[in-house]
Amino acid sequence: MERIEGKRILVTGATGQVAGLLTEQLAQHNEVHAAARFTDAKAKAALESKGVRTVYFSMGDSDLSGLPDVDYVFHCGCNTSPKSPEIGMSQNAEGTGFLMQRYRKAAAFFHMSSSSVYRVPSGSRVPTKETDLLGGFSVYGPHYAMSKLATEAVVRFQARALSLPTLIARLDVAYGSRGHGGVPMVLYELMKHGQPYTRAAAGESFCSPIHEEDIARRENIACDPWWCIVSPGREDLRSTVVESRPSGETTCIELCPCVGWRCWWVVEASPRPRSATTFFSPDGRRWTTCG
Repeated sequence: MERIEGKRILVTGATGQVAGLLTEQLAQHNEVHAAARFTDAKAKAALESKGVRTVYFSMGDSDLSGLPDVDYVFHCGCNTSPKSPEIGMSQNAEGTGFLMQRYRKAAAFFHMSSSSVYRVPSGSRVPTKETDLLGGFSVYGPHYAMSKLATEAVVRFQARALSLPTLIARLDVAYGSRGHGGVPMVLYELMKHGQPYTRAAAGESFCSPIHEEDIARRENIACDPWWCIVSPGREDLRSTVVESRPSGETTCIELCPCVGWRCWWVVEASPRPRSATTFFSPDGRRWTTCG
């Protein structure tokens, strides 16, 4: 599958670990705009040195008329530690809704969610499925998981109301060289320097790590203008419908959500009956969906 080239793209969260490398790679063959508050002048300058255009954006703002027109939106920015439920709802949930409204005419909208939306029992070794209980809680950010789940509801609604092709990806544990390196690297540094790590009282914690390079590669492919609908609950993850927008031609798609993605949701916004999708990698294997 061809990657995105020659398009106008907006990326939020471009100064962070999750979307940083993606932004730089997209800028090699596209007109990329990084949207953020840019309180760190060095981070802004670093992006601009890579050919990325920067534009002011604050999560929760309702007037986004100052943002440029683009073909694709990669929304990876969020408040990971909202100080109250109100802040989490207004910035993460409502802010995303306003962003989708601004880009209602885009070819596609990618929303980065979080596996924290699941209420996973402590110490559970069972892979998370789409049908598992929602309503998670993040110790590091008491109001974060709630706001991310609320955001998904807003995204699903806007995708249907605006007829905006939308993909939701629930990210688990990212790691790499950017930022603090992610949880795996933090734990590695503790071991490297002989510092103690306190295990949770409930037992071991299990997660699906994904490297920043894999995030960039998968996201780059995910918003290609080919949309895949698969049968929910099918372990073999074979697609039943693959469609090209806007020509209407059909073909086969390869989309490999690798370890690190709890699941993928594709909300197909079209005149046809609505469909929702889950792809997941429960045990670290790479899955390929193909009609």
